[in-house]
Amino acid sequence: SQLKSYVRQAFALQDTSDRAVLDVDALLGRVMLEVRRLVEAGLPDEGLLRQKAWREMRPLVLNAMTPYAQKLRMAVYREETIAAPEMAAYAVREAKYAGAKLTATLGAPTPAFVSAAVDRTKIGKRRFRELFVPKQGPVVPWVDGMFRVVDRKVQTGILQGMTTKQIADEVVHETIVRGVPGVTLQGGTSARTIRAQALAMTRTVSQDVQRQVKEQVWDANADALEGFVYQWSAALDSRTCQT
Repeated sequence: SQLKSYVRQAFALQDTSDRAVLDVDALLGRVMLEVRRLVEAGLPDEGLLRQKAWREMRPLVLNAMTPYAQKLRMAVYREETIAAPEMAAYAVREAKYAGAKLTATLGAPTPAFVSAAVDRTKIGKRRFRELFVPKQGPVVPWVDGMFRVVDRKVQTGILQGMTTKQIADEVVHETIVRGVPGVTLQGGTSARTIRAQALAMTRTVSQDVQRQVKEQVWDANADALEGFVYQWSAALDSRTCQT
């Protein structure tokens, strides 16, 4: 019962984090298409001034990317708040399956608690909140990270002597599906990398918010859980670290 509950919750957490990214996929497509248009319009096909032209485009590219970061942040808060009641219920189930008799029923975590839990989550060397608050100047770190992804593609393309269209294709691929023009977030493009980074970030957030919700439930039932310990069991297969 413990294992089934754990596996079910693991999938639920992934669904929560993935929904936050899926909710803003269309916006990411529009944002990256705008970045592509900036590259196509402002980057010369050849010549020594390509680097200079790209540097001058930086403020425009950063400005185009900002709406995606804002919407992604709000989508994370929203999805984690929706998922929080089930996170608390899972924490109760896990304790009960282990034999604990919980006495304190906290109910659903408040939106304020969930928002604070999201903000506290550490993504690499920064907290979630720090990724979306300007540190120096008007650009938030998450948008700056998006720009670096595009910058690597553009700089590599310039060094390799690629045409402007070829470089633009490295940013995002335009498509036509059933006569409707659009973009694809697949392939080895900047858009694909940015989306992958967003998924990694939101999955980290979901895992950490679950941990914080669980600790809130357990702290409220410290007496009932006194003496309980974790016993970890792992199959030693090709995916398991020897240590």
